[in-house]
Amino acid sequence: YVDPAMTHNALIRETSSEAAYKLIGPYKVVGTSFLFGEKNKGSLYTPESGASHGVFISYNTYNQEVEFLGASNPNKALTKTPGQIDSMEIDANPNVGLENPLKLIYGSHLGTNDKSFYVLVFKGSRFSLYKKYKSDLGYVSTNYVQSELRQFDLSFEFYYTDSTRSGFKKIEKEFGKCGQRIQAGQRHYFPGGSYRFYCKSRSRAAECISIS
Repeated sequence: YVDPAMTHNALIRETSSEAAYKLIGPYKVVGTSFLFGEKNKGSLYTPESGASHGVFISYNTYNQEVEFLGASNPNKALTKTPGQIDSMEIDANPNVGLENPLKLIYGSHLGTNDKSFYVLVFKGSRFSLYKKYKSDLGYVSTNYVQSELRQFDLSFEFYYTDSTRSGFKKIEKEFGKCGQRIQAGQRHYFPGGSYRFYCKSRSRAAECISIS
């Protein structure tokens, strides 16, 4: 599985000059922390303004801020800090590898105190699957001179909810972390995708889960 957002992030990093950096603290950081780049068309949903459609969204996975351009501010982006946006939708844009629209929900609306957005991957009658993107500052492998040079490294994690239980839980990617042997006949598939729930038992579905 190759994540399209990580592919786009790597492409931006590889084609960017080391002279095109952002200053973060003492570091010169190359690449991009914006999910699928900047100014993607979509919609924002905020507590004070409701829905804003047809805006251009730049979602920063490093600090979870959202910049946007709209009809009232076409030339200068406004910035929303974590907690000021309930959810947002980013339209499909094949030019950056985004084949399907994304819906992102702020963590407090999913039962977590984490100040991040979560992409809704699948919503089922019992299980719902979410994906969290985040960027960290990593070392530039080709740099041996500038000690202050860093790059944005994008990563992701999966989480799920179970309507029969409370909580918002992280999914471990490896079977070994579950501590239980998985029976081949006890699999629950997400239709229309490559994601699979591997369940220890029907009565305790999602007790032990992996992604493939």
